[in-house]
Amino acid sequence: MERDKDWREEIYEQSKKNILPMETKLSYGIGDLGISLPLSVITFCLLYFYTDVVNLSPALVGIRMLAGVIPLAFFVLGFLVLLTFPLTKKRYKEISSALSKIREADI
Repeated sequence: MERDKDWREEIYEQSKKNILPMETKLSYGIGDLGISLPLSVITFCLLYFYTDVVNLSPALVGIRMLAGVIPLAFFVLGFLVLLTFPLTKKRYKEISSALSKIREADI
């Protein structure tokens, strides 16, 4: 049990050293804003159209928009898993073999 705690502490210390600089975080934020802002404007215009022009209830419009987002999220997640599975599998094998060597050395 003591070995696991030391191993976790070492990974935690390494992760604290790999903090991104502020300019990198700002760059990612600005890049995300370039996609998010037009989509938010389009969504706002659709909400206005559905609630004020077509006279649908806001709850119904919200449920309808949510129903359109959920399948898209599952599609994107499945596509990402499909793309990253070979890399994840390779990395898992490397980590598991390294950990098994460490455990064998400790025994």
